[in-house]
Amino acid sequence: MKKVCIQVGHWNIENITRKGLRRWRSTAKLRRSTGASGERDWHWNEWMPRLRDKLIAAGVQVFITDAIWHDEIYNQDYDLWISGHYDGGGTENRCMISAPDPTVKPAFLNPEAQKKAEEFCRIWREIYPVKTGAINRDNRITLGMKQYYAFDYVPLNTPAVIIEHFNHTSQKGKELKKNPELVAQADFEAIMRFLGEEKSELERCWEAHKQAMDWANKEKAEKEKLQGELEKLRIEKETAGKQLSDLKIYSENLERKNKELVQENREMKEQLTDWQSVIDEREREISRLESKNKKLSQKIVVAEKRAASFKRYYEKALEKQITKATIKELIRELIRRFFVKRK
Repeated sequence: MKKVCIQVGHWNIENITRKGLRRWRSTAKLRRSTGASGERDWHWNEWMPRLRDKLIAAGVQVFITDAIWHDEIYNQDYDLWISGHYDGGGTENRCMISAPDPTVKPAFLNPEAQKKAEEFCRIWREIYPVKTGAINRDNRITLGMKQYYAFDYVPLNTPAVIIEHFNHTSQKGKELKKNPELVAQADFEAIMRFLGEEKSELERCWEAHKQAMDWANKEKAEKEKLQGELEKLRIEKETAGKQLSDLKIYSENLERKNKELVQENREMKEQLTDWQSVIDEREREISRLESKNKKLSQKIVVAEKRAASFKRYYEKALEKQITKATIKELIRELIRRFFVKRK
């Protein structure tokens, strides 16, 4: 089984000790070397887990380490050791990779490991920039990369490289920082080609065919789903059309009923006007009859008074036992007095 060690640059560097370092290294200076803004957190939380999981899924044994020496990590050889970083400054779109400086004495690596490290750098430059859009710039490789302190830890027979994935203050860097999956995938493909675990052309064709079939099946399923939704929408449209037709009929009926009610209302108003005229006429008639009744009542009172006077006169005449002729004379006198109008 192939073995790869992944170092997350600057992670835990505040606790670095002299163990494993060359004598000319300054631990005080290294402890202050915490990297670009967000660099170590992004690589530990975003990049490293994705690359680790891809390698494990491909059957590679993976070891993860930080910025300091660990006996269990560095007392064994690996097929590849990589250190992940990004830099910052300006807006230049850039990425870089470097093997250890072969001119340093004593050498960081044995000649065979150095040769393999250079070979991985070549493979990475072929794959990573094309896949991510970051531009490889060898002229930006610094002495600090070539003489990276952690190369001191790497076993002599282990190919080792340091990678600057992007300039995080550039537009491309901002894009890649939001897409750690792409960065990890590009590194993964370079590692797998270097390890000789890259799939054959036939396997890649079969995988591409399978992916195409999966895509086609997915599109087919999506099409069937859309057709189902379309049929549902058609049914809903037909139902809505029927409801709209019913509503139009109902609206027309309401409009016709409204016209009928308006006509009835107009006729009722006319009838009310007629009845109001009749009522006014009856009120005038009542008023006239009440006036006439009042006058008759007054006449009745006068007649009652006259009748009472006539009764008294008659009773007095009876008391005096007047004769029939006298009574007739009295009646004529009464009639003349009470009922004949005076001139």
